[in-house]
Amino acid sequence: RTPTRPDGERRGNQQEGVMSVEENKALIRRLEVALNSAQVDAGLDLFAEEILYNGQRIDRQALVQVRAPLWVAVPDVRWTIETLVAEGDEVATLWTVHGTHQEDFDHPALGRAPASGKPIHYAYMVIHRIVDGQIVEARDVSDRLTLLGQLGVIRLPGVGTES
Repeated sequence: RTPTRPDGERRGNQQEGVMSVEENKALIRRLEVALNSAQVDAGLDLFAEEILYNGQRIDRQALVQVRAPLWVAVPDVRWTIETLVAEGDEVATLWTVHGTHQEDFDHPALGRAPASGKPIHYAYMVIHRIVDGQIVEARDVSDRLTLLGQLGVIRLPGVGTES
């Protein structure tokens, strides 16, 4: 029995669009290269025109809007794959994200903070589902509490206080 998603879409490898586990992992490694290109719109071609992002249908331009506040505030942002595990059509990735807070951070939901010149370093985990060579779903969890402390959006004991 193939489980279904909340939106009724079937989950798991389907006969059409099935890629090998190694091909799926290679696609995520290409995403790493794109994320490290310093271009907020890089790698959009790796995503389907519309994806399911944390349960919501969004298009590629919405991905740019999700990325933009970090790319602006931390123009030297670097994404490093720490762990990459794949099974079927899903790839789970643990990333380390780091850079320098060089410009103002301005996010409609997460808040604002002026540039500090301080480093940021946090963990980001995502499970991508890949069909026909494109990412069709992303479910992510990140250590936003640490990030927001390092950016100075919130005050946390011992976070973001380094000189």
